[in-house]
Amino acid sequence: MTLVGANYQVIISDIAAAIAATSDHAAKINLRIQLRSHIYEALKQSGTYDEFTDRLAWCMTNQHLILTTKEVANLYALVARSGIARGMALFQNGATARIGPAPTRGRGRGRGRGRGRGN
Repeated sequence: MTLVGANYQVIISDIAAAIAATSDHAAKINLRIQLRSHIYEALKQSGTYDEFTDRLAWCMTNQHLILTTKEVANLYALVARSGIARGMALFQNGATARIGPAPTRGRGRGRGRGRGRGN
C-alpha cells in the first residue's frame, strides 16, 4: 500500500514527470505501474463521494489515468453501490456493476407458499 495523503497531486505529477524524462523502457513500465497504484490509492483515500469524483476528474483531465467512458461509468456505479474502498477493489479485480432493478427471486408474483388453491 502506498501512502498518498492530501498531496496526491504533487506525488502523481512528479511520477508523471519522471516517466516523461526517462528513456529507459523498463523504468517507464515500472514508473507507470507505480503511478497507477498511487492513483488508485489516492482514490481509495477519498473521504466522500464528492472528493472521489474530484480526484478522479483531476487524474483524467491531466491524463494521468486514461479510462474509457464505459470504464468510468462502471467505476462510478461500483463506488456508489459498494463504497469507495470496496468499489475500487472490485474495479481493480475486473468486476462490472449491474445497473438496473434487482432481479426477482423465485417465479415471480403469486407462486409462494399459502397462495392459490386449498387451505
